[in-house]
Amino acid sequence: MWRSLLFLATPSLSSPTLYYRGNRGAAELNGVIRVPLTASSSDSSAASVVRRQIKAPLKHASFHRLPLINLGIGTPPQSVSLVFDTGSTFLWVHPVCDAADFRPSCKNTARFNTSASRTFWDSETAIPAYYGLGDISQTVLAISKDFMFSGNTSLGDIGFGVAEKWNRIPYGILGAAPNMKQQVLSFLHYIVHSGAVKNKIFGLDVPASDRDQGAVIFSGIDTKKFSGPLEKLPIIPEDESPDNYPRYWIYLDGMTIKQANGSDIASISAANRQPVILDSGSEDAHLPSDVVDEIYQAFSSDGGAVDCSTRNSNGTIDFAFGKTIIQTPIADFIVSQNGKYIYILGSHFLQSAYVVFDWDSGNVWVASSRDCGSNVQPVTGTPDSLEPHIGEC
Repeated sequence: MWRSLLFLATPSLSSPTLYYRGNRGAAELNGVIRVPLTASSSDSSAASVVRRQIKAPLKHASFHRLPLINLGIGTPPQSVSLVFDTGSTFLWVHPVCDAADFRPSCKNTARFNTSASRTFWDSETAIPAYYGLGDISQTVLAISKDFMFSGNTSLGDIGFGVAEKWNRIPYGILGAAPNMKQQVLSFLHYIVHSGAVKNKIFGLDVPASDRDQGAVIFSGIDTKKFSGPLEKLPIIPEDESPDNYPRYWIYLDGMTIKQANGSDIASISAANRQPVILDSGSEDAHLPSDVVDEIYQAFSSDGGAVDCSTRNSNGTIDFAFGKTIIQTPIADFIVSQNGKYIYILGSHFLQSAYVVFDWDSGNVWVASSRDCGSNVQPVTGTPDSLEPHIGEC
């Protein structure tokens, strides 16, 4: 049996139009909130992976290893699972499955029943959101509000979208991409405004292939989920980014392919550092065509497929960010289908990294992911607030 590498080449993106409705009451809370993440199960009936909000054809299959966050929504709270997505900005839920493609997939996931909540509010206004899938997919979202909870902790009265129409997305989405100008349906804006957390900083521990549990910590980090110091990487400003849209764009300083036989191939060097998006809502890694070709050639005799036995090899792909090297097993990038199509490091890469996303100072901090227990630490919103924190693993 042959498999394909999960590296894709990509075109440019365009962005949706957003606007802000404002908040309407809030809970008075302060502190750090840790919310568990689980890995989505494989779903062969779903034709595509969630993408950041774009209008670009992006092909791939299965919701196999995307991080899911569970929230209680409404009064009384209804348990709803959502993809935690650093590649998009909107928070939205499924109400029913009648208007969805892939209805069996939708019906197997927790949905939000608007009529069962005493505190649900509908603005009677709808906006479109676009997610790149097998084709351009439009999701129509009714702007709404209701109370949300993480366990027994109230997060406040949160604005979100209720899907009126959607294609090929069995889960709702909690978008966590930076959106400082347009705050509609932005979860982080609401939980800071409500006082539930202190700042727009969160540490992300994506569930790995050998570990089905992870966590996102709002206004905090877990120093027993990484090793060494956190490396500060400035987010590329919107007007300097490849698509002129606010995302977690950072520079990849180097990438080395380490083959099982010990030989190394450098695909990206510091001289030609590459802008990439950190996108937990995509499984794939999207890189320039010439880099993808080198990766294929390193692991495949025909430049496009590899034998399944490669999954058992010791080959790795090492990503360099400044002085930090994130080493990822090649097995994490081998899947049963491939596609060709802005450059992304998705959830497979993020399994090997501990990343802190800091809207307040415009930085991303990275370290190698490890697991040696748990030690949650609060962080402030100052630009260098994360510098003293050293991983304990």
